[in-house]
Amino acid sequence: MSSSKSDPSDLAYERSKIFDRACQIVERLLDNTKSRTISIKVKTLVKYAYVSYIRNTMDIPKLRGLVPRIRVPSRYANQYTYNDLVEVLRRNFKITVERRRHNRYVVIYK
Repeated sequence: MSSSKSDPSDLAYERSKIFDRACQIVERLLDNTKSRTISIKVKTLVKYAYVSYIRNTMDIPKLRGLVPRIRVPSRYANQYTYNDLVEVLRRNFKITVERRRHNRYVVIYK
């Protein structure tokens, strides 16, 4: 019998890969900016990471163009994934989380 789509081990593996991609994207954003801080929505960062994982690209302009065309599955576009991503970013970067206009933003410091 073929493996089901909701196999937890596959979801955990894919989720960890998406979090790794998010960390790589943050590193690339920090390298390419002159500013000492970057502010990005947690939701947008998950979208970038998912599209980067699916399309296997780390080119930021290409990701910005692909994000509106690819829908992130609901299993990744939820508050639990967002909270876990914030924790991963806290372990790897110096960040603060702010709420602005009913959205959660991650402020990343160089």
